[in-house]
Amino acid sequence: MSRVVQISFSDTEYSEIEAAANDAGISIAQYAKDRILADGEFLNRYKELLDAVSTMRDETKFNIKAVFGLQWASIPKGLRLGLGREFYKQVAAGTVANVKPTVKDAANTQWYIKKEV
Repeated sequence: MSRVVQISFSDTEYSEIEAAANDAGISIAQYAKDRILADGEFLNRYKELLDAVSTMRDETKFNIKAVFGLQWASIPKGLRLGLGREFYKQVAAGTVANVKPTVKDAANTQWYIKKEV
């Protein structure tokens, strides 16, 4: 079960958080969650994902599970789901350069394609 926590920030605080999230290339909500949990695992894994995708050849079709390979099974389920949601959100927003979502397969896995500049 998921729980929702509501927090109020001043305009200045929100601007600082927004800038830090933008610098990290993730949503404000995911940035706040990662900071609160303070283990940094999400941000580290997300950066690992972005680095791997940036080195792919153009026209490569991939899904996140394939990018992580054998490591995928050792990543906690909640973290895997968060990576998938955040990556899709950033791709759809155009934040992840040269990547487009394609289709979901029968297992509900989102596929992507790396496009040339």
